[in-house]
Amino acid sequence: MASSALTIYEQPLTERLRTLLRIEFLLAQFDAGRRGEDEWHSRLAISALTDLIAVLSARSDLRSEFIKELERQISVLQPLEHIQNIDHDKLRQLLEQARKLAESLRSPLALPTKELKADELLAAVAQRSGIPGGTCSFDLPAFEHWLRLPYTKRAESFTRWSERVALLQSACGFILSVLRDSAHPRNCVAEGGHFQQPLERQSNCQLIRVALPAEAGCYPEISGSKHFITIRFLGMEDPRERPVTVDADVEFELSLCSM
Repeated sequence: MASSALTIYEQPLTERLRTLLRIEFLLAQFDAGRRGEDEWHSRLAISALTDLIAVLSARSDLRSEFIKELERQISVLQPLEHIQNIDHDKLRQLLEQARKLAESLRSPLALPTKELKADELLAAVAQRSGIPGGTCSFDLPAFEHWLRLPYTKRAESFTRWSERVALLQSACGFILSVLRDSAHPRNCVAEGGHFQQPLERQSNCQLIRVALPAEAGCYPEISGSKHFITIRFLGMEDPRERPVTVDADVEFELSLCSM
């Protein structure tokens, strides 16, 4: 596409992928928050961690789901070792990394759910975070005290929490990276703002990715199933008003990711 700056929108087609993308989002939010030194950055990081605790607590089978996904990716990648004209060094690196991550995740303590829930500060914030404005200073004076500590002291907590989520971050990042790289984007046109495409029965598509130039002035509303995908492009000139389907043709890049 002509524009070098692209905005990518993703739509997962499985519950496993939805959970992975939420975890990736929360870990990115945590990283962004912990690198800032003021109170509001720290609040952002803590909010991400308490949300992560909620996601991990809701899925007791998450560790086995990670292992299954890694083993599935290994089963897809392994036969490629016998194919010529591919980067065998890169393939060996991917297989080795997938096996190491799967082995590390087999430990019952691999995911940090219990450790994070046992942290008194995080537990107190999590208990109040469901209430609008529930983490004010009068609700959580201990949290307010921690926020007022020098950043070097808060950074010690962030380092400890980062170490606890490191394996989760590595596994999630690896799985999503391999999946995203499984598809080559192709140029498409949505005539009158609408696009629909049937999916092959054996496609096993897990993730739809739509890339638009930054100046496109619209965004995609994506829906999909095992049989077809539908994309509708909407414009939003005024956020106070309901978005409407664009009338013009829209050029975009489409990636159908499957493993």
